[in-house]
Amino acid sequence: MSKEVETGFFECFPYDSFTAIKLIADELDLLKTPKISKQLYDCLEHFRHTSIIIDISKVTYIDSFGIHFLASLKRKINNRARDMIIICTSEDVLEVFNILSMQKYFAIYNSYDHIRQPLSLIS
Repeated sequence: MSKEVETGFFECFPYDSFTAIKLIADELDLLKTPKISKQLYDCLEHFRHTSIIIDISKVTYIDSFGIHFLASLKRKINNRARDMIIICTSEDVLEVFNILSMQKYFAIYNSYDHIRQPLSLIS
């Protein structure tokens, strides 16, 4: 399915055999996360690609609500036999991920170029 979706919080578009979801918001926090998650969960119903790329490269701040959102999103995607990959370029967000050892739970990359390898190597 070659469908593109844009909301005030994110854009969804096909990327190779993935569905890329690029967050437009600059923060994943208590105020924005509930609004983003509702629309994003609805959007995921329309895409049936094997794996989902969550591009948070514009996000410069993340709190516990944002971390919980990403973990919940990963569970929802994995429950449907799909994988989730995160694209993140913010040093501040990457520092939070490192402190919490999130790389053990998420496949985190700094660009789309690195995700062209087979998914079995990503896990």
